[in-house]
Amino acid sequence: IRYSKAYSIFILELVDETATIYPHHVFNIAPERDSTPVRQVAFTLENMLDQLKRPLVPNTQSLAQALVYKFNGAHRRQGYWRIYKNLVRMLRKYNEDDLVVRVSDLHKVNGAGFYLPSVDVLRYVGGAYLKRLFRFSFWIQDLCIRTVNVIMGQLELGHWEKFSVFIVALCADINNGVGAQVTSMESVYAGFSKFLRPLDDRLLILFYSLANAKSLP
Repeated sequence: IRYSKAYSIFILELVDETATIYPHHVFNIAPERDSTPVRQVAFTLENMLDQLKRPLVPNTQSLAQALVYKFNGAHRRQGYWRIYKNLVRMLRKYNEDDLVVRVSDLHKVNGAGFYLPSVDVLRYVGGAYLKRLFRFSFWIQDLCIRTVNVIMGQLELGHWEKFSVFIVALCADINNGVGAQVTSMESVYAGFSKFLRPLDDRLLILFYSLANAKSLP
């Protein structure tokens, strides 16, 4: 999926607005009289945490990184190589995202009392989840497309055929992994949305427009 420059800027500004700085006030000051809402939030955070703990194609990431170390000298002047290295770098950033730590800490405390997370924290988590989806997932998918498009020209010339086909296969596996991640994130966000809806409808509208990402043919 490709978006106009103006729409992409709008998305980035929105997620950065809500997810740049982790709030100081993590929980509401007043406790809830009924623990049901607290348990519901804890359950939703647990589902989100389970999803965040699943890395994106970790075996493929290791293999892709090993290729960078081994073949960087021979391919550094190839047109596709810089794009491919950016793809590997973005994949690593995605799998090292610290959102899983934030949600884990929030879940541990939230499930043990009568205090709901603050409005700012809920907006932060909602925005950070979108940031993970757009700034990482879609950038990874776009880099897969760009790498394959450039390397196909190399294949047509008969250069590094086996190596090029292998890179294409890696990109296909990464892209399929992105599609699976987006599907699981959409399911998790559907549960989280009932807490987010009263706070910021923009995040929900934006998420469901972004969650139409599909795997490459």
